[in-house]
Amino acid sequence: MDDQIVGCLGIFQENSRKSNHKTGIWGMYVKQNHQGQGIGKLLVLKAIEHAKSIPGIDLINLGVESTNTSAKALYESCGFRSWGNEPKALRVDGKFYDQEHMVLPIEKP
Repeated sequence: MDDQIVGCLGIFQENSRKSNHKTGIWGMYVKQNHQGQGIGKLLVLKAIEHAKSIPGIDLINLGVESTNTSAKALYESCGFRSWGNEPKALRVDGKFYDQEHMVLPIEKP
């Protein structure tokens, strides 16, 4: 916005022969003073659109810190569904956080 980066998101494709049908979303971030304006949803929707353009992609995976209810609600509004919880998946300054895993199957025409 106004030539300033206010959010970012990464997407990657698995590279092994057995899992290259999957992509993953990571590093989702929107600056605090720009949150609640739909920027995060736009980033996620653009990532989904990009993943759908990659031949052979069937799934998009992501992980979200399990107490981050606003992020989970955002991902659910884009069609992601939870499939499991990983205890102590993240450690920051000696404190552990659980991570909820979410998936979005890619619909094929």
